[in-house]
Amino acid sequence: MTDFDANVERTNDFLAHYGVPGMKWGKRKAEDGGSSKPSGKDIVNARANLQNDLDSAIQKHNAGFDKTTAKFKSAKSDAKSQLKRDQASATNSSEKKLAKIDYKDSVRTAKAQRDAGRQKLADKLDKEWDARLSQPDVETANRTTAGEKWLLGGAALAIAGSVAVQVLSSSDKFD
Repeated sequence: MTDFDANVERTNDFLAHYGVPGMKWGKRKAEDGGSSKPSGKDIVNARANLQNDLDSAIQKHNAGFDKTTAKFKSAKSDAKSQLKRDQASATNSSEKKLAKIDYKDSVRTAKAQRDAGRQKLADKLDKEWDARLSQPDVETANRTTAGEKWLLGGAALAIAGSVAVQVLSSSDKFD
């Protein structure tokens, strides 16, 4: 056995690897066993989930909005039919005016009910979205991916360079 082989044997006796295979040097494993921060893929997925939730909530809101609009149109149509019947059976102009006033009151009431229904829907949407925004996906979605950081850094450098050129070209030193 050569001196080299003996040194290798002694080295193998005290060198040991206590990390996780594939783990990067200097990185610590998170307490919960997962990654310590979300990856770019996690961020993109969280953003997609939030967008899907928002789209779903808006579809529900629009369906309710359409329902309140349909109820209003139906009530207005009913009031119009009642006005025509009342005016046809009216014997003098004062009864026709009263029928017109009743029609306007009916339409005003239907509008108020429609607006109250719309406000209720808007409040419900706000409440649902506020509850959704308090979930962990939001924190992940608000993080910036590495690619976005590079892009923002490059944009900042381009702007800074442009400003520097403008400042230097407008200074008196070069005139």
